[in-house]
Amino acid sequence: MRHKIIYCEIDFLRVLFERLSKAYSPLDDNWAEGECARKIIKDVFSQEYVTIHYDDKQKFRQLLEDNEIFQNMVRCADLTEGYAKMTCDSYTSLEDIGQTSLNAIYFVVAGEDIASNNGVMALTPSSINNISLFTDFGKSIEKNSPQSWEKILKDAKHSCNALMAFDNYLDNGKEFNLYMILDALLPTKLPVSAPFQISLFMQEKPGIDLANERKLIIDKIQQIRPDLPFSLTIYKSYPLDFHDRAIITNNLWIGSEGGFDLLRKDKRGFRTESSKSTTIHMKYPFLQSNSDAAYGSYSNFISDAERIARKNPHYGDAINRLLSVDV
Repeated sequence: MRHKIIYCEIDFLRVLFERLSKAYSPLDDNWAEGECARKIIKDVFSQEYVTIHYDDKQKFRQLLEDNEIFQNMVRCADLTEGYAKMTCDSYTSLEDIGQTSLNAIYFVVAGEDIASNNGVMALTPSSINNISLFTDFGKSIEKNSPQSWEKILKDAKHSCNALMAFDNYLDNGKEFNLYMILDALLPTKLPVSAPFQISLFMQEKPGIDLANERKLIIDKIQQIRPDLPFSLTIYKSYPLDFHDRAIITNNLWIGSEGGFDLLRKDKRGFRTESSKSTTIHMKYPFLQSNSDAAYGSYSNFISDAERIARKNPHYGDAINRLLSVDV
């Protein structure tokens, strides 16, 4: 089983436990902070595919003495099969982020800027107060409605440093589909030591040469992200290689029931519109209350991608930090 690595400061946990001790009214403007604290404790820190590294052994022991909820969490981690693993060993601070930490999630009191500079997701007591983190925040799309991927993916912008996409029709209308999707999701820049890694799984159709497609896509990314170091690999795929048409990053799963060749120019060529009515799903699988389904979609995508990467032809360096045992 894949494990999501979480690095958590004990001081962050203390804030959550303080919030859980308060009484919130649904009419209060800050009611969401109590609900979000509960979701992290109940839905994130209890999942069997999560490994949590705490930052300070002394603070860990003190919190264990002070807080009954934490006592129960640690007891379940020690004794219960199918519960999150917890340890005070091997904590990596944001200041010491290395290659092995680039897929992790951080729960910290401060340091979002350091994390985002490396494409790493860090959540603080302020940024966790967002219900969209814990639900499917996708969109319903109406046929012939004016649309853009910038608008559709507006709420999906987040810190990341790797992306994989599968859709046998990724090459259809690249100018207002694939390129606009990348423009909506890619960071502006990353350190040269941690380049953004992109893997696209595409079907080679008559008249389409995937090696040439790769060159065209590289040219476009360099145009829209001149300061972003990146690598791009295209894997040749076949109709039965995948079931779902999806895009994943280090922490986000995006599924498009109608595919990612969804948009087209209208008959007059003046605007971009949807070619069909469909639904776009967007989930952070490791933060979801219905996490089994969300995690399953994400994990299955990676398993299929690993299988295809081993046996199918590819163009590029075939490196992506998502294609690993742990995510």
